[in-house]
Amino acid sequence: MPAKDLNRITALLHQLADVSTILLAFLKDKDPDKVIHEILRSVLSQFQAGRAYIFEYDWEGKTQTNTYEVVDEGIEPAIDMLDHIPLEANQWWTQQILLGQEIILNTLDDLPPQAIIDKEILSMQDIKSLFVAPLLFKDGAWGYAGIDIVNEYHTWTPEDKEWLRAIINIISLCLQLQRSQQTAVAEQKYMQTLYRNMPIGYLRLKLLTDGYGKPFDFRVMDCNPVTETLLAIQLSDAIGKNISDYSMPIHDTVLKLLESSLQEGVYEGEIHIEANDKYLHYIHYYTSKNEVVALVDDRTESHHSRKQLIKAKEKAETSDKLKSAFLANMSHEIRTPLNAIVGFSDLVLEADNREEAKEYTKLIHQNSDLLLQLISDILDISKIEAGTLEIIPTNVDVNQMCREIIKYYNNRTGADLEITFEEHMEKCYIYSDKHRLTQIINNFINNALKFTESGSIKLGYRQISPTEIRFSVTDTGCGIPLKNQKDIFNRFVKLNDFATGTGLGLAICKSLVQQMHGEIGVESEVGKGSTFWFTHPYNIKYKPEKSKASAVALHERADKRESSKTDELPIMIVAEDVDSNYVLLQRILKDSYILIRARDGKEAVHLHARLKPDFILMDIKMPVMDGIEATKRIRKKDKKVPILAVSAYAFEQDIAHARKAGCNDYIAKPIKLHELQEKIKALL
Repeated sequence: MPAKDLNRITALLHQLADVSTILLAFLKDKDPDKVIHEILRSVLSQFQAGRAYIFEYDWEGKTQTNTYEVVDEGIEPAIDMLDHIPLEANQWWTQQILLGQEIILNTLDDLPPQAIIDKEILSMQDIKSLFVAPLLFKDGAWGYAGIDIVNEYHTWTPEDKEWLRAIINIISLCLQLQRSQQTAVAEQKYMQTLYRNMPIGYLRLKLLTDGYGKPFDFRVMDCNPVTETLLAIQLSDAIGKNISDYSMPIHDTVLKLLESSLQEGVYEGEIHIEANDKYLHYIHYYTSKNEVVALVDDRTESHHSRKQLIKAKEKAETSDKLKSAFLANMSHEIRTPLNAIVGFSDLVLEADNREEAKEYTKLIHQNSDLLLQLISDILDISKIEAGTLEIIPTNVDVNQMCREIIKYYNNRTGADLEITFEEHMEKCYIYSDKHRLTQIINNFINNALKFTESGSIKLGYRQISPTEIRFSVTDTGCGIPLKNQKDIFNRFVKLNDFATGTGLGLAICKSLVQQMHGEIGVESEVGKGSTFWFTHPYNIKYKPEKSKASAVALHERADKRESSKTDELPIMIVAEDVDSNYVLLQRILKDSYILIRARDGKEAVHLHARLKPDFILMDIKMPVMDGIEATKRIRKKDKKVPILAVSAYAFEQDIAHARKAGCNDYIAKPIKLHELQEKIKALL
């Protein structure tokens, strides 16, 4: 065999060994998508190709979607544009895949005449050669995987084809296994939840017989929590033991079960439990020769239960209607600011002068803020439903917080509307989550702004007991009818369908207040205005005091900055792996700092050690080493360099995590120009 062919086969075997290792990792790794990308990257490397990808079919919608893609350096990713493409868009191609046929092209001229549309599509992507194979399962093709070579033509050898077939079969198996595991886990969780939370008592009993085959007792094999409540006994420690070993108020029923155990069938009856005065209905049946399953339900308050079910049904129907209205409204609410953002972005490019462009930019920012608020509300309500919304308390200067809020709104409202900080204590400190308190008050003020064209909006608070304070926002708006006030804190409720917002804000406020151990309410009269209020625990022992050391440190920092003024720009390391994000930061900061880019956390650590920068802008989510780990390593050697964390994750726990790692402050994406500049200025 020629040395060239031998080397090629050896390389293929090495690649196959690598993929085998990756396949083993797939079975252990909690992130199967990561493994699929590694396999595609291995294929890309082997053939020095431009693009490796996977498409999956949606038979219900008759579309195909690019679900995985790996591209070579210099090749533009296309995955975001290849979502739900109609199958009829490339009929010849689809027909080949559905027939289980591979598409192997040394050049595009290998395509048959009937594939002229497919040829045009491939030509537009500068594809020279390609190999595509169907992803198969027992009922046929469910998608396809392929590799595009764009730099030069490639003649596919038999070894190439066999290797790629093996790889694609491995990918198909991996994805099918992933889907099967996901389905199995979901079904298992569903069954466990059903079993543990169903309102009917469940008992699994093993029939015990003597030497003559006559039944004399039952052994408890399993039961659910409801059974213990219904029977007023502790069965959890009885599992594996005989019923006769315990003093149970069901002796007569057990005897009847034993008598009926001689015959197979379904039996039912009534039983009275004196310990809790419940009348229960039971039904039992055989699952095998010596095993009985008993189901028990409470009939004591059947009439009351029916009324509750009717009420629950009406509530569910109302909630369903509200959700339907909410979902129908969301398209409008999201598209409205998006329309403005897209439209004015185009107009900025065509603006005749700077003032006109500035006005368009202002409108873009306003609509961006609105869109971010919509997304924030949806994320918050999702976290509330999942039970993962966290309150992270710190020492809060209430007067300072309220003044900051009022200052923000006074810079944004017109002369016809006065927003003031009214009734308040001379000094007030509480231990709470400042971000969430601000969120509640902002929501109250934003609602007041929607319904108050002129007059005033007043923010205030007062102590109502030794252990409680009461915040309030009072407006002179249109007011709220009494019949609507009881529902205003429910989810998806909007009293004015033409007002912006999701109808989630006040529901989120209610959950936040309850988590902070307070109460929330509204007082309103039509035509005279409204007062939204909430209470919060008050404990003066959390009063913070500025230490002398802190004051000295602030003066020292100010003196240091003043004395270090020089014509030389500060050096800033920007740790950012995404090119477009770095270009944005470069445009913002290039005139004020010497920017050095790190493409991952590991590179940031090395650059810090070599350059000793004045500032680090640290992206949290990066390849090789993330920003959290990079910050920890830098902090082991340098406690002073300011580090500003940057991330798309904006939850309180993410901010706390970054601070714990050693970051001085945190800014969330999308980055706002003035906020970034202010944070950098404060840290330098």
